[in-house]
Amino acid sequence: MTDPAASYFDTSTWDPRDRISGGARMVPIETARGTFRVWTKRVGTNPDLKVLLLHGGPGCSGEFFECFDAWFPAAGIEYYSVRAHQPGDLRADAGAERARPERDPRGLGPLG
Repeated sequence: MTDPAASYFDTSTWDPRDRISGGARMVPIETARGTFRVWTKRVGTNPDLKVLLLHGGPGCSGEFFECFDAWFPAAGIEYYSVRAHQPGDLRADAGAERARPERDPRGLGPLG
């Protein structure tokens, strides 16, 4: 019988880019406004139990996902963290800020 912790942290089936980066990378997303990069992170290997954590803001930059690094591995849960662009986020795509729509000066949302 294999050690559950050893199989959880086995990255041999991962994309080589994920093994080198510890599971973190920027993924390109094609849109009508251009290509944007979304920060993703994969932790653990469990073919039976996976969780997807999505963050798109506003109001918080997404660093609060880091607490799952302590909880989910202990439970053997493979998880993926996906963070959409959020100005000021440590892992934001700097190019996404240039493509944001102009805002109504009254704070009512995008113009156009």
